[in-house]
Amino acid sequence: MLGLAASRLGEYDAALAALGRARALEISSLELRSRVQFETALVLNRTGQHDAAFDVLRALRERAVRTAPP
Repeated sequence: MLGLAASRLGEYDAALAALGRARALEISSLELRSRVQFETALVLNRTGQHDAAFDVLRALRERAVRTAPP
């Protein structure tokens, strides 16, 4: 939650640090984990790290495809 708040306040370095810690925790809630990844991609994009943002979004999509019901 700290990373989401920092992102909204425009404190992108703090947001990336907190979001990175959250991603390392392997959050059990699929919804929250997806939100953390999406927010990470937004912050990376806002800080000019477009390729890294795309990589995060690609991983998010791949997980969604793997876990989607048939």
